[in-house]
Amino acid sequence: MYHITIIGITAGAHRLWSHRSYKAKFPLQVILIVLNSMAFQNTTLTWARDHRVHHKCSDTNGDPHNANRGFFFSHMGWLMTKKSDE
Repeated sequence: MYHITIIGITAGAHRLWSHRSYKAKFPLQVILIVLNSMAFQNTTLTWARDHRVHHKCSDTNGDPHNANRGFFFSHMGWLMTKKSDE
Protein backbone atom coordinates (compact mmCIF):
# COMPACT_ATOMS: atom_id res chain seq x y z
CA MET A 1 0.00 0.00 0.00
CA TYR A 2 2.81 2.41 0.91
CA HIS A 3 4.40 2.12 -2.53
CA ILE A 4 1.27 3.11 -4.43
CA THR A 5 0.48 6.04 -2.14
CA ILE A 6 3.99 7.37 -2.80
CA ILE A 7 3.04 7.56 -6.49
CA GLY A 8 0.13 9.82 -5.53
CA ILE A 9 2.40 12.09 -3.53
CA THR A 10 5.38 12.15 -5.90
CA ALA A 11 3.69 12.12 -9.31
CA GLY A 12 0.54 13.94 -8.21
CA ALA A 13 0.83 16.42 -5.36
CA HIS A 14 4.55 17.07 -5.83
CA ARG A 15 5.33 17.04 -9.55
CA LEU A 16 1.91 17.69 -11.14
CA TRP A 17 0.29 20.18 -8.75
CA SER A 18 3.23 21.73 -6.83
CA HIS A 19 5.72 22.17 -9.65
CA ARG A 20 3.39 21.76 -12.65
CA SER A 21 6.10 19.65 -14.32
CA TYR A 22 3.70 17.94 -16.71
CA LYS A 23 0.07 17.89 -17.84
CA ALA A 24 -2.17 14.94 -17.02
CA LYS A 25 -5.52 13.95 -18.46
CA PHE A 26 -8.49 13.94 -16.12
CA PRO A 27 -8.59 10.15 -15.45
CA LEU A 28 -4.94 10.19 -14.36
CA GLN A 29 -5.58 13.23 -12.15
CA VAL A 30 -8.39 11.36 -10.39
CA ILE A 31 -6.18 8.30 -9.85
CA LEU A 32 -3.36 10.46 -8.45
CA ILE A 33 -5.74 12.30 -6.11
CA VAL A 34 -7.09 8.99 -4.79
CA LEU A 35 -3.57 7.59 -4.27
CA ASN A 36 -2.45 10.81 -2.57
CA SER A 37 -5.51 10.74 -0.30
CA MET A 38 -4.66 7.20 0.76
CA ALA A 39 -1.34 8.50 2.15
CA PHE A 40 -3.19 10.68 4.72
CA GLN A 41 -0.93 13.70 4.14
CA ASN A 42 -3.71 16.32 3.88
CA THR A 43 -5.60 16.98 0.66
CA THR A 44 -3.69 17.06 -2.60
CA LEU A 45 -4.13 20.81 -3.02
CA THR A 46 -3.15 21.53 0.60
CA TRP A 47 -0.02 19.41 0.14
CA ALA A 48 0.84 21.25 -3.09
CA ARG A 49 0.25 24.66 -1.47
CA ASP A 50 2.41 23.79 1.53
CA HIS A 51 5.17 22.56 -0.77
CA ARG A 52 5.15 25.81 -2.76
CA VAL A 53 5.31 27.79 0.49
CA HIS A 54 8.19 25.54 1.59
CA HIS A 55 10.20 26.54 -1.50
CA LYS A 56 9.31 30.22 -1.07
CA CYS A 57 10.11 30.39 2.66
CA SER A 58 12.71 27.63 3.12
CA ASP A 59 14.09 27.30 6.66
CA THR A 60 12.15 30.29 8.04
CA ASN A 61 9.18 30.42 10.41
CA GLY A 62 6.94 30.58 7.33
CA ASP A 63 8.21 27.19 6.08
CA PRO A 64 5.47 24.60 6.77
CA HIS A 65 8.10 21.88 7.33
CA ASN A 66 11.05 23.88 8.57
CA ALA A 67 14.07 21.59 9.11
CA ASN A 68 15.34 23.92 11.85
CA ARG A 69 12.48 22.66 14.04
CA GLY A 70 13.95 19.15 14.08
CA PHE A 71 13.89 15.85 12.22
CA PHE A 72 10.49 14.66 13.46
CA PHE A 73 8.80 17.98 12.71
CA SER A 74 10.21 18.29 9.20
CA HIS A 75 9.15 14.74 8.27
CA MET A 76 5.84 14.21 10.10
CA GLY A 77 5.19 16.86 12.73
CA TRP A 78 4.24 19.49 10.16
CA LEU A 79 1.16 17.42 9.32
CA MET A 80 -0.11 17.80 12.90
CA THR A 81 0.36 21.54 13.42
CA LYS A 82 -1.52 24.67 12.50
CA LYS A 83 0.02 26.64 9.62
CA SER A 84 1.88 29.90 10.29
CA ASP A 85 0.37 33.15 8.98
CA GLU A 86 3.80 34.63 8.24
